[in-house]
Amino acid sequence: MPDPVVVAATVLAGAIASQGDSTATFTSWPSAPFGDRYAGVLDIVNDGVEFSLWLSPRIVVETTALVLSQGRTRADVETYIVLLNQIAKASGGGIAAPQTDESPVDLARHVNARLVVTDDPSVLSLTSIDGIVPLDPAGFIAKVEAIRREARRQRFELRQRNAT
Repeated sequence: MPDPVVVAATVLAGAIASQGDSTATFTSWPSAPFGDRYAGVLDIVNDGVEFSLWLSPRIVVETTALVLSQGRTRADVETYIVLLNQIAKASGGGIAAPQTDESPVDLARHVNARLVVTDDPSVLSLTSIDGIVPLDPAGFIAKVEAIRREARRQRFELRQRNAT
């Protein structure tokens, strides 16, 4: 079962900003290369393998405002929010019922997430918050790549043992 993860609105909005043309549609999302750290985060949670994406009403509202401020149309923003909801549900996450006007860290506590992906320097300056580790997008991607390398190594060793 995937581990819950919370991704801050600035990272979610950054994933769309990285796609360039503000008139682009999202029918093929996500198709961004891992070279873009924001889109890479969304690609990982879209896989639904290691992590399940959790959103809150506040994160959705903040993401909406940030994406609108990038020059996207209301229709594009609504399409993107629907896609985020689909990614969250498909990954085993969802939109958590609001407890209060919660921050990403509060949401992480609520859904028992051990990671918060953010680019907020004040959050990133903390090593751990009640056992929740804040990671910037590049750090999150590096962590997932390390997890995947270890899983491949273990599968390889298991095949080697079974072959002998």
